[in-house]
Amino acid sequence: MTLIQTEKNCSRFLLRTGNSSYAFGINTQGLLTGLHWGGLIENISDLPSAREIECYRHRNIQHAALNFQEYPGWGSEFFNEPSLKATLPGGMRSIILRYAG
Repeated sequence: MTLIQTEKNCSRFLLRTGNSSYAFGINTQGLLTGLHWGGLIENISDLPSAREIECYRHRNIQHAALNFQEYPGWGSEFFNEPSLKATLPGGMRSIILRYAG
């Protein structure tokens, strides 16, 4: 059993244990998006894409992408509790973490 699967284009990642799976993907803005946490998923192709998870037809896609961040930084348009807070030199506090490959 492969414990970690990635797609060739690195847009989805699947981590598995004996009884559970955790998966995340990279959305169109380069932000980490949670795809699954729970029961065992055998194959990465069984996961939705980050686009499917973030897509609200009635909302601006940029705002929807912020709601499903897996590891959000502090600031920008994100007002929920972040995973990372920092104050940079000069007082800047806005952090946007993007996947770089």
